[in-house]
Amino acid sequence: MRRENNGKKCLSWLTVVQLAVFGALLLTALIFKWIGGPFYQNIQSWYQTQAEDSILVDFTPPASSAVEDIAGGASMESAP
Repeated sequence: MRRENNGKKCLSWLTVVQLAVFGALLLTALIFKWIGGPFYQNIQSWYQTQAEDSILVDFTPPASSAVEDIAGGASMESAP
C-alpha cells in the first residue's frame, strides 16, 4: 500500500511541475507579445519558419488514374 501512495505522490508532483513550467512559458510568451518590438517579431518569424519547414506536402500527381487502369492504359480521349 505504501508503494501505491508513493506512486500517486510522484504523479502529483509531476503534474504540478508540468503545470508550473507551462504557466511560466505561457506568461513569458504573453509578456513578450505585450512588450512587442523587434524581439517578439524575431521570435514570431523564427517560429513561423520552423512550422513551415516541418510541414511536408507532396504535390506530385498520381502516376495513373482508375480509368486508365481499367482501359488498359488508354485514356478516355482515345476511346471511340
